[in-house]
Amino acid sequence: MTDQNPRDARHVTGGIQSDSDSAVGARRAEASFGAPGTAGDVASVTRQVDSIPPLPDDATTEQREEHWYRYVYQGDRVPQLTLRAVLMGGLIGMLMSVSNLYTTVKLGWAFGVAITACVLSYVIWNALRAITGKRLSQMSILENNCMQSTASAAGYSTGGTVGVAFGALLLITGAHTPWQTILPFVFFTAALGVFLAIPMKRQMINVEQLKFPSGIAAAETLRSLYSTGKEASQKAAALVISLGLGALVALLRTYPSAVNELDKVGRAPEWLLRLARSVHLPEMIAYPSPLKKGSMGMGFEPSVLLIAAGMIVGLRVSLSMLAGSLILHLLVAPWLVEYDTRQIAKGVTDYVTSFSYAPDGSGNFNPIRWALWTGTSIMVFSSLTAVAIQWRTIVRAFAGLRG
Repeated sequence: MTDQNPRDARHVTGGIQSDSDSAVGARRAEASFGAPGTAGDVASVTRQVDSIPPLPDDATTEQREEHWYRYVYQGDRVPQLTLRAVLMGGLIGMLMSVSNLYTTVKLGWAFGVAITACVLSYVIWNALRAITGKRLSQMSILENNCMQSTASAAGYSTGGTVGVAFGALLLITGAHTPWQTILPFVFFTAALGVFLAIPMKRQMINVEQLKFPSGIAAAETLRSLYSTGKEASQKAAALVISLGLGALVALLRTYPSAVNELDKVGRAPEWLLRLARSVHLPEMIAYPSPLKKGSMGMGFEPSVLLIAAGMIVGLRVSLSMLAGSLILHLLVAPWLVEYDTRQIAKGVTDYVTSFSYAPDGSGNFNPIRWALWTGTSIMVFSSLTAVAIQWRTIVRAFAGLRG
């Protein structure tokens, strides 16, 4: 150990990278923005990180917390929970909650917003600093972490609660739930999460030291943003360019509909009508149907939303979903249509077709509702099978509780 205050050093605890590298990143950021801090300070902190004594395997909860407060905690030395961080995080969280709600309803699953909130908070605050002539001071890495925590908390609040729960209720009842009901539900659900966060954090992170991938990824993102060199500016530029590209593609897909609505009330100028007819992206690019009659509604949506979703979940999951869609539309659905046709031709009484066909006699249908329950069953039993394969691990876990 060195003679300096051990609280200057920080380390990784519970799998959440938040401390030693955060201090290094903060000093590097201060050096890059002209604030006090030298390369010698960074090297000194790095040496202290390497000299942190490890915890024994049989350490008690009190010993773990004391170790964390002594070597990890730095909130009394570096700005962390500040008013500007909370306010900026709340504003960003408003936008994140709307976008997360849209993607949840549109795609059927919610994305982690922690990394996006990290980069957004960093970019927006530094943009405000540039606009004000750097009258605003640079946020510390812990302030930025607080800001992204606030933003991601607000962003997550609309995913599982509003998008999934009330979306399912809408499908069942066919009626929209009034906002007077949704508001207190979301508020008290969020409050429950806040109250449970402290004991869960102490147990899962301080004691069990579980690794949370989203927290590690967010911490690594903050480290790279606060590092010296061109990496931080390149990440920020990539985010801004991606935001602009996504907005442009969405505008090209949706503005013709807005122009048509203006034309209905006689407020669309002729040049805007010509522009909407000539420069736009189609809502859907239909694929040729394998059926002799009718179409099953398979196509490609020219939207960057699904492309971005595929980039987030990875190539393996994306290819798996594509394979499932192709099997449904090119193999299963045509076979079921042919089976329905044979059963109807045989005159089977009270026969229920596999799909609901369009009443106009075109033979069009959508196999998604049929595939919903089949796909859900496959997912559930796939998960149960994966758990059953790990039966030895489960047995050892219960044996450990008994011993």
